[in-house]
Amino acid sequence: MVLPFLINLHLDSYFAISSGTTFLLGVALTTLVIGEVINHLRSGLFRVPLPFSYFFYNATGEISKLPKWFRIIIKIDERLPDKFSIFNDAPEGTTLETRFQFDFLDSMNNNFQLDPERALPRDYYDCLLLTLAESKSPRTEKFRELWAFRQNIRIALMISLFFYIWYIGMEFPDATAVILLLAAGLTILLVVVIDQMLSGTPHLFVEMIFKEYYMDQRSE
Repeated sequence: MVLPFLINLHLDSYFAISSGTTFLLGVALTTLVIGEVINHLRSGLFRVPLPFSYFFYNATGEISKLPKWFRIIIKIDERLPDKFSIFNDAPEGTTLETRFQFDFLDSMNNNFQLDPERALPRDYYDCLLLTLAESKSPRTEKFRELWAFRQNIRIALMISLFFYIWYIGMEFPDATAVILLLAAGLTILLVVVIDQMLSGTPHLFVEMIFKEYYMDQRSE
């Protein structure tokens, strides 16, 4: 998030970036505050991991259980040739609910006393996390943190690209615009690499909380 501003300040002849402790401390504090803001933004926009919502879509067949933005992606995907498909369903028999002799949805409906006709995936998600609050393992929490981090850097990238484009537009056709364009490209590349490395974390996190819930129910 702070890179577009730092690069623009560095390239601007009216400003000189200091390497002093005070300046670096200011950058660190600014980054920390922005990180917290992005984290709160993510918790509102992407409150529930997509695989969790997709579980309810598979279990109920109701597409309304999916986030609106993902429903749009599905509609686009349906109009694309197979070789350009955006996503693919998990192979039949590999999903968690088919590997366990346990009806997760029915158990949650009974335990949480939610109306299955009206309750949203986020209602089940919140109830599940509250139920597992004291017993959640460090491994599950680590997967949750990595999933949240992946979402946060995506949001940070989208916002930073807005400022890159803004600065490039102001500087074009000056050589400064080329430097900003290269910086934006490198930022995108870095985030894409990290995103791909963490692509499995939402699935791992959701699988772990379901398994912890399963073990919790077995122990009762």
